[in-house]
Amino acid sequence: MAKAFILDPLNDDIQKYEQALQEEFDLFLADQHNKKESEEKSNIIRRHVNHAAEFLQRELFEEALAEVVAGLTIDERNGELLALKESIQDRSRRWNEHQTMEAQNLEIQKYLVTARELLTVGKVDDAKQVITKAVQLDPHRPETLSVQSDIDAVLTQLQHSTQWEQKSQRVKTYIAQAQSFLMANMLDKALVEILSGLALDPANDDLLKLEQRVVTLHDANIASSQKKTISPEEQERLIRIHVRMAAEYLGQKDFTKALDEIAHALSVDPFNIELLKLDNETRKEQADHDLKVSQGLKLIYSGGKATG
Repeated sequence: MAKAFILDPLNDDIQKYEQALQEEFDLFLADQHNKKESEEKSNIIRRHVNHAAEFLQRELFEEALAEVVAGLTIDERNGELLALKESIQDRSRRWNEHQTMEAQNLEIQKYLVTARELLTVGKVDDAKQVITKAVQLDPHRPETLSVQSDIDAVLTQLQHSTQWEQKSQRVKTYIAQAQSFLMANMLDKALVEILSGLALDPANDDLLKLEQRVVTLHDANIASSQKKTISPEEQERLIRIHVRMAAEYLGQKDFTKALDEIAHALSVDPFNIELLKLDNETRKEQADHDLKVSQGLKLIYSGGKATG
């Protein structure tokens, strides 16, 4: 071909053949270039993949993700890089969740230790505040709920103890006042104090003895007065005593004793309109109360049958 070109360089067939050869050679060079470029890209991507895998193994998620992103700038559709990116993000999310849980567990444990220490030294209210924080972090943790139950039990015991002490102190006050009125021969006032105390503590031995003493003295006074007619002032005073005691028993929903006090008042003044009205209202309130209690028992019974 070279000789033919030298002999006749202007020959059309020779020139066409030469052109075809040149085009074929150019295609070969372009193919070689593309192969080399593709191989270089593959090598670079492989390095990013390897580096990302190493970082992932060491739980260096940000560095691993940076390698993947760098690889995707070369080939944004590379399947291996996209899968690796998803894996890194998933591992990172689970790792963060684990770290958060560990930190929370550590914080709860500190709260539990503190709550127990406060409970041991009797600082129950402070212990309650601390254990509440632990419960807010994990409402279902058995250990936390157990400590909370212990604290609540102590609080309930203290409340009951305080209420009993307050009640006991009030009863002692009624006893002291009753004794004072008794010494002054003010039997009606003494009786009011005694009955007020018995409304709080019906079995109190000191109050029952004082009541018996007042009744005895009262009967003796009546006998000595030879059944003198009761003055309007004395009637009013006796009625006030019984009405006051009736109100005390009504507040405790003890309708039987309340009606008994009203009956005593009516024995002093059988035609007192206010007393008759109070008697009627008390009986109506007792009926309403008994109806509610009866309905509540029916609900409980029907609920038990449905469960069974």
